[in-house]
Amino acid sequence: MCAIAVHAQDTLRATLLFPTNSDLLTAAHKQQINQLFSLREDFSGCTLTIAGHCDVTGSKTYNDTLSKQRAQTVADFVIADQNLPVPVQDISIVYYGSAQPVADNNTTSGRALNRRVDIEMVCKPGKSPSASVSDKTKAGWPGQTIIQLPEFSLQNQLQLSDVLDTLSIGSHLILRDINFPLSTDSLTPDVFPILDTLAHILLRNPNMQVRFEGHICCGNAEGRIAGHPDALNLRNYRYSLSTDRAIAVFSYLRLQGVPGAQMSYIGLSGKNKLIYPEITEADQMHNRRVEIVILSK
Repeated sequence: MCAIAVHAQDTLRATLLFPTNSDLLTAAHKQQINQLFSLREDFSGCTLTIAGHCDVTGSKTYNDTLSKQRAQTVADFVIADQNLPVPVQDISIVYYGSAQPVADNNTTSGRALNRRVDIEMVCKPGKSPSASVSDKTKAGWPGQTIIQLPEFSLQNQLQLSDVLDTLSIGSHLILRDINFPLSTDSLTPDVFPILDTLAHILLRNPNMQVRFEGHICCGNAEGRIAGHPDALNLRNYRYSLSTDRAIAVFSYLRLQGVPGAQMSYIGLSGKNKLIYPEITEADQMHNRRVEIVILSK
């Protein structure tokens, strides 16, 4: 008999990227941390793990020290900020130097993704500022502006540009085809022209900042069934699939020349389903997605 483990907690993750040889926490980093914490109202029973990492530049001793400094800098901000009420005793600081890369250290873009701090917050189920899943429909849910482009024209780059111009800060944009096969973070070829257009718009508008929010399908309303295949990334066998999907979009746009300072990403597991209940494979596919959030224009 096969048992399926149901986790009695919510898990939220975010990743902060750092320049070479730096542990400086920027305003963008602080904004990203605050955005992570804004996803919950109840922090009772929450634990926070802050993990520092480096690329392979420098010696092992140097990288170990720098990764520790990066993690400590983030922890210091969390502890000092009264709006982030996780007790000090529930915060763990770990560091790995260059031992846990998530990308190829032989490339510039890969090294940029490895200079990071991973934040993981695990909480008992509690209040969330977002609407409950039962309120959500195929048209979105209260409090969020979700726009879908059902017939994206590759010949008309102005279509996406016009949509972005109409969106207010904080709006969520869903683009057709930024969806993923089950258990993977692989971008399908049909999404490349859409992301190329997005890269063109971001490069043309350097003041625009966006956040990519990764999602998974299936499981219960909060996506807390670890035994479901979409909980595990078969590429790296880590339970980080929603974050990995957001990283996939981020990384592609970095390769197109979009500055990292214009973009951030976060994984939301299965918390905010676009379609629930997920009756068909098409329903599940729509939930295996990355949303674009407008942070500034």
